[in-house]
Amino acid sequence: MQEPAGPPVKRRPQVVSSWTDGEYSRSPVGAMGITFFMDPPAPGAGGPCVFIVKFPPNYQVPPHKHGSDYFSVVLEGEVTVTGKRFTVGHVRFIRESAGYGPLTYGPQGCTVLEVFASVDGVPAQPLRESDRPRFIEISEELRFSTERLEG
Repeated sequence: MQEPAGPPVKRRPQVVSSWTDGEYSRSPVGAMGITFFMDPPAPGAGGPCVFIVKFPPNYQVPPHKHGSDYFSVVLEGEVTVTGKRFTVGHVRFIRESAGYGPLTYGPQGCTVLEVFASVDGVPAQPLRESDRPRFIEISEELRFSTERLEG
């Protein structure tokens, strides 16, 4: 039997923070965001995570899916997803592996709060193989700082 690498990760029962306390980082395309992890992010850890992303005006993302259930709340601006417009206060719940898109963020940009059940399911997977190069670009364009929530 193979020993696990490093000490076991201690899982905390509750953490509290505020999205106004963390530092947002700016991505190469002008999006701003921050990510909160309940437990240290590690492959296979599977803990929940929260993203707050401020997308620049008219930013587009091709159709895709994620490997985790998650929900998305529009905090500012608007986004059109698969032809349907969502504005402030709209909440979308997306099941693991459900395909949707494209996404087009509004002319004033858009701020969303997204809560993923598992950090392992965050990376977007293109629905069309021809979109894979764009997703490689997006992974670089939307690279943000991370904040570990204090217990």
